[in-house]
Amino acid sequence: MNGPASILRLPPELLEIIVSMVRYSVGTLKALSQTCYYLHAIVAPFLYHLVVIWSPKSMKYFLETAARSHYLTSLIRELQIHYHDLDEETDDSPEYVEPILPRFVNLESLIIRSNDSNWGKPSKLQLLRHPQETLPTLRSITLSIDYDSEWKFPVGSYRSLLHHPGLEKITITGAEFELRSRDKSPTYFRSSRLRELNLLNCDVTPEDIQGMLHYHHQLKHFTLKGQEAIEPIHWRVGEDSRQWYVDALRSQSSSLESLDLDIQYMEWEEPMDLSNFPALQSLTTSPRMLIGDNECFWLKPASALEWAKLLPSNLQHLKFRSSCGVFPISQIYQALREGYLHLRSLTCQIASNMLEDGSLYYEEADLNIVDPEGIPVFRSPDEIMSDVSPDGVPYSQGFWELGTEFIVTEVPRIEKLPGYDSCPCTCWIYKHRVSNVPPAW
Repeated sequence: MNGPASILRLPPELLEIIVSMVRYSVGTLKALSQTCYYLHAIVAPFLYHLVVIWSPKSMKYFLETAARSHYLTSLIRELQIHYHDLDEETDDSPEYVEPILPRFVNLESLIIRSNDSNWGKPSKLQLLRHPQETLPTLRSITLSIDYDSEWKFPVGSYRSLLHHPGLEKITITGAEFELRSRDKSPTYFRSSRLRELNLLNCDVTPEDIQGMLHYHHQLKHFTLKGQEAIEPIHWRVGEDSRQWYVDALRSQSSSLESLDLDIQYMEWEEPMDLSNFPALQSLTTSPRMLIGDNECFWLKPASALEWAKLLPSNLQHLKFRSSCGVFPISQIYQALREGYLHLRSLTCQIASNMLEDGSLYYEEADLNIVDPEGIPVFRSPDEIMSDVSPDGVPYSQGFWELGTEFIVTEVPRIEKLPGYDSCPCTCWIYKHRVSNVPPAW
């Protein structure tokens, strides 16, 4: 040996593999990058791949670093800007980052989140109106404003964002959509690669959705959950408006593979018709959202089979959510037996009876109570799985014999849904529902 063994003698390719093993430990990456220039060059792409700005102080340091080094900004692939409880007099707003964004030549994901009604609004960033010029490599964008700080999303003004030639995923939370008459006029854009659109707690009409998707024909995943409190859909566009939202997606019927639909409701009469979506393979919703109230499926377990004919023939995965554990299991079972459905899996999620603080939502003595509509306040997964099917066997066995995986689980009964939060932080709570609106779960 010519000297002591050293990690620096390893080939760069091997060093990159070693560093990738600790890529999620920012402290370790920082320590490695400060050992020597050679390791700094190896570690820097991992260290600056994701940059998260949590406070005005971190924003200040970030802006100073970005102004000094074009090389470091070129390494950033994901950028998260969290702005909470800002001081209007002293704190920098996210638009201060706008002049340096053209340096992010390889940025693929941008997340902007704020709980302040005046600062940090995506509408204050002009780059979002012409992102294909400023951020040509952008693939995913998330614009989230806290539920109580609604912000305007004029569809026409942001049309360039919606038709960014490389953008594949858009998530918007807490926005009030505006589609003016001039936004409906034909405009020519390059083809879009948008594959996923998620609207969470947005005040959005079916017409807004049609306007957003007018030039898109390859959308694969669409999510619409929750609704703002001031002007519920039921009051604005009619009693059975959920079908209007389905119809607004018709332009995507040949490509849409996954639909997660759960909007605020009062009473809906008829089942939802999804029969014109031949590509749809996965559906997540609530029983009432899908079936409506007219058939009272919880009182007449064998009377609502017709709605199964309104589901796509290629549907593979059906997921229900319920706050009390009442699901149209017998109807699904019958539809499978008679060949109307060919599901690979049926998942039923029940909101847990235990709250985050360990207390019970329903007291033990109240669990057997049945409300005036005949709905028990709560049913456990074991109760549902052990119910006897028309074939005289437990549903768990009956579905298995029909070739369908049957899953019943409890999920946390919380206002925020972690599964829909792309950038969790403790100082911001995403509410799926407001307290004065009947929840799906």
